[in-house]
Amino acid sequence: MIIDITQDTKCKFLCLNESMGFLMSILLGVRRPINNSNIQIVTNIICPLLKNKAVFKQSILKESLIKLMTFDEKYLNAILSYLLKSWPIRFPEIIIVYLDIIENLFTNKDTKNEDNIESSRKKRGSLREILDSTLVDTPIMIQILKKIQTCFYDLNFLIADRSLVYFKNETFIIEIYKHKLENTFLNKLIGNIKEHWSQEIKIISKIVIEKLIKRDKNLKDLLTDEDMTTINNFQYEIEETEDIWDIQFNLKGD
Repeated sequence: MIIDITQDTKCKFLCLNESMGFLMSILLGVRRPINNSNIQIVTNIICPLLKNKAVFKQSILKESLIKLMTFDEKYLNAILSYLLKSWPIRFPEIIIVYLDIIENLFTNKDTKNEDNIESSRKKRGSLREILDSTLVDTPIMIQILKKIQTCFYDLNFLIADRSLVYFKNETFIIEIYKHKLENTFLNKLIGNIKEHWSQEIKIISKIVIEKLIKRDKNLKDLLTDEDMTTINNFQYEIEETEDIWDIQFNLKGD
């Protein structure tokens, strides 16, 4: 009965909220290990509801999926696999919902793991050597990182802006290094400065590059003379706060 309610496209907000609440209670209350029937409820019934463009319904679904992701590793991998397979070609508003859900992967990290990261950094200093454990299956993580890479130089401003926010997260940057993708990410950030139509995206991309180089001076070795020229020649006038995304822009003719 609960599943029938959730699949009803005319389902009212409060009704969906209550039914999803019941469904979450059931899924989060089951004994481990999680069996295939539980996974199928998530991937065949809950995840497809994300296609509903009603923002007020998407907020319920995001919250529900994030709870499942933090509850069990099988749910986490199943949800991420679904998002990768069903990634929209169009519909930026749904892509942003996907990015919101995936960001939880990097923000809800284990505190002990964070302590290990900090102690390892003091001992060795190289970001690529820091993280020994993986958050999800390696093939899935690599696909996720490449998908985010595709997003932050997307021509749609909202997608590019939303995905660049990932660089605020330490765990995200560490995963880039762990999978040896820092060079391709750096090239795409430079590509934004060269080719993106949005002045704001160009500015944020340059700020990200500068902050990455500041925290890892070895990155400069990956840059060609042409890259350095591109970075140095791009000038902007902003009042920057401690949060690089909280920027007061003073852009002429944009």
